[in-house]
Amino acid sequence: MTDDFTYKPQDVHYLGFLEAQLRDMQGIPTLAYELIQNADDAPEDADGRFAPTTLRFQVNDDALIVENDSVFRPLDFARLQTIASGGKRQERGVTGAFGLGFLAVYQITDRPEIFSNGRHWTINPDAPAEQRIVERQLETDGTRFRLPWAFDPQTAVRRTLRLSAIQPAHLDDIAAELSSAIGLAALFLQRLHTLEVTRSGKLLRRITRRQTDNGRITLHEADGSGATWLLLSGSFNAAAEQLRSQFPWQIEAARRSAIYLALPLTGMTGPGRLFAGLPTATTIPLSLHISADFFPTTDRKRIHFDGGYQAAWNQAAITCAAETFAAALPELRDALSPQTLWQLLQQTAYTRELADQGDAPASLAQFWQTAVPILAAHPFIYTIHQTWALPPQTRLWNPAENNRRPPDNAAADLLARLNIPSSTQT
Repeated sequence: MTDDFTYKPQDVHYLGFLEAQLRDMQGIPTLAYELIQNADDAPEDADGRFAPTTLRFQVNDDALIVENDSVFRPLDFARLQTIASGGKRQERGVTGAFGLGFLAVYQITDRPEIFSNGRHWTINPDAPAEQRIVERQLETDGTRFRLPWAFDPQTAVRRTLRLSAIQPAHLDDIAAELSSAIGLAALFLQRLHTLEVTRSGKLLRRITRRQTDNGRITLHEADGSGATWLLLSGSFNAAAEQLRSQFPWQIEAARRSAIYLALPLTGMTGPGRLFAGLPTATTIPLSLHISADFFPTTDRKRIHFDGGYQAAWNQAAITCAAETFAAALPELRDALSPQTLWQLLQQTAYTRELADQGDAPASLAQFWQTAVPILAAHPFIYTIHQTWALPPQTRLWNPAENNRRPPDNAAADLLARLNIPSSTQT
């Protein structure tokens, strides 16, 4: 046996790496969310300049143009030279985690271009590593991504990435998908307040986000319509510190322990969603949305609940959201209609049942468990006299013995769970 040895290089086949990542990053909404996130993460400089306010998607016949009024820092350019470095996770106040989000643009383009801070970059993913980025100096204003449509199905990039070419006839559909995506994405933005989509210069949708001091968020549409949400916030600082002590190198110091809940004041149909800053595909059987610095899967489409430090952190965030919801119930009683409030409370009971059966994350049961003591101790029963009463002070109408309209099924079930006797009981 000898101590003589030689070193051998090891590298990553870049296009093969892209192909593997893009398998789970498909969809125009994913592309929209990643570009919105990148803009919303852009910090202001030391003089308070360049924090982004507006992002525009311009669907043109030759390319998708995405513009915002922030400026790339040298650090941001450097991160694009080292994919998947995860460097953003060391910065406070940002959402990005893996350095992979920009790769979503290859769904639609073979040669992405970036214009910012006096630089014009053209990225050629099929070029050798030392020639992959072509940089030119030119005057710029804000940050602009130019993503020429990948119309040719025979390029090396399309073939290696196993992606279909973009069809010119589908550009209107892409614009419509972008218009739909910005509606949900606007809810929990940190810095951006205006999102816009145009098609060949014609405005398709513009959403302007306004937040008031009383915890209301209004999403204004260009046509004058809009939706108002109640924003609740909380923090699980103590649990976060305990988890960091337990997992000292896995959970970054910069990961935030704040949580936010958004409840529609005008009613909401369909399930709620978990946001890792921007929407994920993880839904919940509650008519509210929850945003936190969750650990998502690498494609940012789902939230980890399957074990390990990531699941522990995410469960702590959900528990905090449940406690914040319960503490705000007196406020919600006055902010929501009685029917909306009781439908939401019934959903918490149903969610607990799903969690007990293993059909929902176990931590979601906390919404019901933390709400019950609050409901039992405060006047949450809306009476026929249009007043609120404590549970022991009320009776549930028995439709068999009263010529009055009974409460709806959701309310009746929840009243029964609170041990409120019907009118036939003494």
